[in-house]
Order: sequence, then C-alpha cells, then structure tokens
Amino acid sequence: MKSVFAQKGKIVIKDLPIPYCNANSVLVEVSYSLISSGTEMRAVKGSNFDFKQAFLKKKTLVNKITEQIIKDGLSYTLNYIDNKMNKLVPLGYSVVGKVIQAGNNVNDISVGEIVCCGGTGFANHAEFVSVPRNLVVKVPDKIDLTEAVFSVVGAVSLHSIHQSEPILGEKAVVIGLGLIGILTMKLLKCFGVDTLGIDIDPSRVDIVNNMGLKAYTVSEAEDKTDYFTNKIGADLIFVCASSNDSAVLQLASKICRNRGKVIVVGFVNLNLDWGIFYSKEIKLLMSRSYGPGRYDPKYEIDNIDYPIEYVRFTENRNIELFLDLLKNHELNVKPLISKIFNIDEAALAYQSLENKDCLGVVLKYGEPKEKNRVIQLSNKKPEKNSINVAVTGPGNFATEKHFPNLYNDKFFNIKTVVASTGISAHNAAKLLDAQTISTDYSIVLKDKEIDLVFISTPPQMHGKMVLDALKAGKKVFVEKPLCTTENELKEIESYILKNKSFLMVGHNRRFAPFSEKVKQWLKINDGPTYINYTVIISPVQDRNNLSGGKIIEEMTHFLDLFNFFIDSNIVKINSQSLGNLGVHSINNNITVNILFEDGSIANLTYLTIASTQLPKETISIHKNETSAIIEDFEKLTLLDKNSKKEFNLKVQDKGWKEELNTLSEALKGNKDISFELSSSILATKTAFEIIKQIRK
Repeated sequence: MKSVFAQKGKIVIKDLPIPYCNANSVLVEVSYSLISSGTEMRAVKGSNFDFKQAFLKKKTLVNKITEQIIKDGLSYTLNYIDNKMNKLVPLGYSVVGKVIQAGNNVNDISVGEIVCCGGTGFANHAEFVSVPRNLVVKVPDKIDLTEAVFSVVGAVSLHSIHQSEPILGEKAVVIGLGLIGILTMKLLKCFGVDTLGIDIDPSRVDIVNNMGLKAYTVSEAEDKTDYFTNKIGADLIFVCASSNDSAVLQLASKICRNRGKVIVVGFVNLNLDWGIFYSKEIKLLMSRSYGPGRYDPKYEIDNIDYPIEYVRFTENRNIELFLDLLKNHELNVKPLISKIFNIDEAALAYQSLENKDCLGVVLKYGEPKEKNRVIQLSNKKPEKNSINVAVTGPGNFATEKHFPNLYNDKFFNIKTVVASTGISAHNAAKLLDAQTISTDYSIVLKDKEIDLVFISTPPQMHGKMVLDALKAGKKVFVEKPLCTTENELKEIESYILKNKSFLMVGHNRRFAPFSEKVKQWLKINDGPTYINYTVIISPVQDRNNLSGGKIIEEMTHFLDLFNFFIDSNIVKINSQSLGNLGVHSINNNITVNILFEDGSIANLTYLTIASTQLPKETISIHKNETSAIIEDFEKLTLLDKNSKKEFNLKVQDKGWKEELNTLSEALKGNKDISFELSSSILATKTAFEIIKQIRK
C-alpha cells in the first residue's frame, strides 16, 4: 500500500504492507485524509534533523556515540546513525473510509460501513489504516466524505469549547485563524456564542470575513474587542495560534474580561504576565487534543470507554458530535477545503500549505491496486552457513538490547521483520539489513526458508506465537515471559516433550558475566545456599489483561536466576503481598520464599514502594561463611573470612550478548540448552504458583 511520510524535511511515498488488524481494531480502506497544516508541518520540519551538526556541537552526543561503538560495534552504530538520519516519520491523524475488517472484540462495526478515524500513529496518510475501536466513528448517511474527514480536527475545536463551558450570550475571541481557529469560530456559533477572530495575517483575516465571520488583525484587536464587548472584555479567549512569543498570551490577557477564561489550544509560550492574570483573576485552561481519552492507553488502545454519566464528551463522542452537526447542516466546512490532491501528489499537497490562502488540504485515495502483507526490500545474499531469522515485534526493548547482537553475529541472517504496522517493520528492517518486511505472522510461518522465529512482541502474545511457530516446524527464541497462562504453558511443555522442538526463553541474567562468576564461586563452596534478591522499581499500572502483571512479565527473570545458582528441585513456595495500595498493584510489593530440595533458601522481594534511589537489583548470596553481592549487574563483591574482592564494570551487563552467543552455539549444535529450557519452564510454573498464593 502507498503511505506518506516525512523524511529529512521532505515528503516521500513508500510502498508498505497493509497493517495488521488486532482484536480491538478495525481495518479501513481510506477514501480521504486531511492534512493538518500546523501539527504536520512541524513533523516535516522535525524530520530534517542534522545529525552531523548535532554531533559536532554536542559533547554528550559524541560521548554517547563513542560508548555505542564500544558496546555495539562500528558497523552497527553507523547503520544506526544512518537509520536515524533517514527515518520515516508517519504523518496524518484524520481519515475517512470503508471498513474491510473488524477485530474479534469489535461487535458494533461491520465490514462495508463508512467510518471516520483519528489518532496519531493510527489514522495516517495511507491507503489502509488499522485503528482502535474507540478512535473510530460511523459516518451518517448523506454526509460528503470530503467534509466528514474534518471531524477529527473538528473534535480538537469542540474539546476546547467544552473546556470553556460556554453560556448562551457570552462573547468569545479566537486568536489564530488557521484551520482549527476557523473551525472553533464556526462551532462557537453553534453554541450560541458570538465570536470575533484575530490573526496577524491580513489575508487570513480577509478569508474569514468572506466566510461571513468577523475577523480583524492583531493591531486592531484591542479596539475591536472593546467595541465588540461594550468595553467589558471577552468572556472567552481561545488561543489557537502557534508561537514561541509571549505576546500571544499578553494580548489574550488584555482583551479578556475580569474573571474571564483563556483557553490554550495551540503551541504557545506560557510566559504569563502574572500581574494582569492575578488582577483580573483570569482562569487559564489547557485544551488537550481531541478530548478525554487522549494519551490514555486504556481508552485508546484497550478500548475501555469512560462512562457517559461521568464523561459526557470523550474523543469518540466529540468526533460523533461533529459528524452530527454536519448531518444536520448546522455546520458547513466546504469553504475550508482549499484543494484536493491524489495521494501520488502528496508532495505538492504539502507544498501548497506554504500558500497563506491555503486552509484545508485533502488527500484522495483511489482503488488500491495491491493489498500486500509482505514487501521485498532487498535481494541481499546471506552469509554461508547462516540461518534465516524472522524477527517479530521490533519494539524499543528488542531494538536496544537484541538488534546489535543479532546484526553483529553473521550466523543470524535477518530475512524478515514482522510488526503490526508496515512502518515499524520498515524502520527495524533497515536497522537489521533485512530482506523483507511483513505484517502477517502466519505468512512468515509458511515460509520454508525461515529457520528461527525470534519473538519479542507484547507478553500476552507470546504463548500462542510460540506454539504456532513450533507447530510450523520452526526453532524459536522468545523474550520472557514464555507465556501468560497455565494452559499455554502445559501445551508448550507437552509439545516440546513430544516433538523435541528447539525453544529458548530470554532469561538473560543467567548469562551475565557476574552471574557466571558467582556460579563458579558457588561450586567451590559446600553446603546449602541462602539468597536474598531485592528488586525496586517505580510504580507501574498493570495496563494489559495479564492477571499476574509484573509477576509474569518480569519476575520469571529472577526465579530463573535462582534455579541457575542453586540447581536443585523446589520443595516449597510461600508468597505474600501487601495488596493493592493505590497505584501499587497487588502484583507488586511481594515477598517470595522458596525452599529447595538441597536445603537452600531463596528470598525474592519485589517492591514499588521503596525509594528508587536504591539500586534496582541487589542480590546477596551466602554459602559456607562466604558471601557474594551483585549490585545492578555493575558491581560484584566476593567475601570470605579473610578477604574481600570487588569487581566493577563501566557499563551494566545483564547478559544479552552472551545470551545470543549461547543461542547461536545451540543452533549450531555446539551447546545443549535443555537445562536452560527446563529452568525457564520451572520459573514460569513458579510465577503462576505465586499468583495463586497472593490472591487467596
């Protein structure tokens, strides 16, 4: 599919796979998309980052790159820099089109319905978009789609008006007559609020006056507002301008009445004149994008709606209201359409925004020629004796921790990168020098050339993806956790035992240099081992649907390390939690005591209520009058009756590189990882037992 991006300050069109439609989303074939001049032009300019100039000017950046070269190698670092400099930046957040697929959890939208979609990162300028249900609104019949596409931008204006709580008969002034400013003026009229517009550009003022609205230049603002309000001052001031100059808010405070309201919609300098805001008791209000729900992943991603009894107008309901106003002919946005361009003319469309007379620019999409889920990027030939890898889920963690090691080990030929969106797959593929990108995991599993599937998707997807890959005859590496339900674990364990399949779980701490050193130290000391492992993290909310939260997502790391150090069967597990403490989940602030068959004891304390000034991870290991202490995998102290040895690393090392070295050697047949797999399975079983105990 064709998609529009900003790259190095220019507009480019790329052919990418159509996005994946998850259970909470709908897949839409786009008819029209609206270019928002302010927001998007900032993104275009921001994409032209001069890395070389920044490198020469900023010593911190020089140091960071030097450290990366030492850690990740010169070749990967140069590739990383090139990828940053040529990064594709998605554009757009307002589209209208036809539903061609609805996710399994979406039961109120059907294939074939016409919808309006919003959301940065979702409703981009592309032939197909996959958008979460709460950011999708059905378009009523008989509405021109070129008007409906204004609904998301209109929701920005509507939310600012709702924030102001207007009263019939009040008078408002809108400063900044761009697209959102003009829409705000038009919508205020629907609310029964008489409105005056102010702009620095006389030509923009003329355009607004020709629409039948009242507008004046900045130089006339104070006099015209006095006349407009009988020298009382405006009840409501909407700042829709974008400016780094404090003059915008200074003007707003001057023309606002005593105890009036200033609503900030645009990007402006908030350097306020305290004296005038204080003397007039002006109420300053911020208007956040399309409305309640914005930036809340539970609303936007998980589709958990806010009850209408408590939140009347959410993002979704603001878009719906705008569409209703269009349907009832209470609002006319036709005059705001300056020009319609075909998607192939996207560069011209953005260029047209430089014309001061240009307001709303719409991109039109014809019938898509292809609905590819796989795109070939290169015909690179793999190294001899390498294996073909499909990387799935190229998120921040995988990019930072695994990509350098995958790239540098030529045994791994990254044939395919799979992601939910084409742009995520594309950016990762460029970094890994992969040959193809895809948004369809099932197609990858059918590819006979793929040897290893490398899974680093969100945790709740791991179990099924592991099983599907194993059943497809693939070798599998999965980042922790192995899975998130006991049924998945039983099925995975049963399948591996029956089919002798290759599986490795990303419990990297056992491969850390300090872990290996402590393991050797333990071997030369007799008797049972006593371990205290304290983990301190910032409070986190369990956003996803995992019943165990961090116990499943992260704690198996520490449980696996217990198995590595002690190497004995577990006899008894005892777990306690402080329970729910506001932002602190029941899955946090827990203590776990594990008794092993050889008499060893391991204690895990996992806290979100402790000071984060303390080390995140402290491991104290005691045996036969000797002790070892690991602090954040940066410092190791070994003590006995008479001596003390300290080991320090310049850079924290939790074993990611050594982990992939082990994976490589195991795939070559040079290393047996059956113990590692058994330990990972045991750690996962232990985590499920902990969850049961703290929920009794």
